[in-house]
Amino acid sequence: MPPFVLREQIDKSAQTPADLRASAAHIIDELAAGRTVADVPAPLAPLFHASVQPYLISWFKYDPAHEIAAVRGRAAIVQGTADVQVTMADAERLHTALPAASYVVVQGMNHVLKYAPDTSDAALVAGYTNPAPPVEPQVIDAIFAVAR
Repeated sequence: MPPFVLREQIDKSAQTPADLRASAAHIIDELAAGRTVADVPAPLAPLFHASVQPYLISWFKYDPAHEIAAVRGRAAIVQGTADVQVTMADAERLHTALPAASYVVVQGMNHVLKYAPDTSDAALVAGYTNPAPPVEPQVIDAIFAVAR
């Protein structure tokens, strides 16, 4: 995950005040440079906890579009229209990098592959924590289609 993806996710969150966006941008810059950050504001601690920072540093070197472009086998890109973490533009960037990939857009699917078209804050929390809704059948179909 390149740093710009995390930066976009934080910047588009209406819940994140400007001062925390600035702190997050600084932390992301430091992590992208390979340096951990000791003084993380409490509201950002779940995202930038000391135990998570080495993981983020290791992932920031990867660009998903570059990685998928190197795929020499079959691939599926499955994107939900209600995914607030990975956008349609992100999925389209992947598809541009690997046009031979199967590209499936699932209306109303969220980031955890479940039908949850309501992207209000309360609905997002419910969509991520409620294990009852099944995985969207179109996801399973897309995976099986590529696996055949």
